Amino acid sequence: MKILVTGVAGMLGHEVWRLFGERHELVGLDIVSPSWVDAHQWRKCDLTNAAQTYSLITKENPEVVVHCAAYNNVDGAEANLDDAYRGNALWPASGLMRPSSTFRRITCLTARTLPKAGIANLIPARR
Repeated sequence: MKILVTGVAGMLGHEVWRLFGERHELVGLDIVSPSWVDAHQWRKCDLTNAAQTYSLITKENPEVVVHCAAYNNVDGAEANLDDAYRGNALWPASGLMRPSSTFRRITCLTARTLPKAGIANLIPARR
């Protein structure tokens, strides 16, 4: 199964990558390239750029998106309210996260929907 992980360079993204990596085909999106993701599996993406994000997701055509990205700089969020709101509220609520004619097969998991244990078992291993 092809899984796209947003925020792959962060703590949650790293853990999701580790848990799903051996059982699934993974693609990671982030603004920086983490050392644990092979170059051929990483795509540079600023999720606040809707056109770029849409283009990458449609090109990769994943079956599942695990959304781990967030604007998590607390001090920066106070100084940059628009950026924090765009990253943490608007993007997850955007059309990119809802079923549509383009994304009808995508299941989106977020930090809120991932249970505390056993997340690797939510998605069956590739056949």
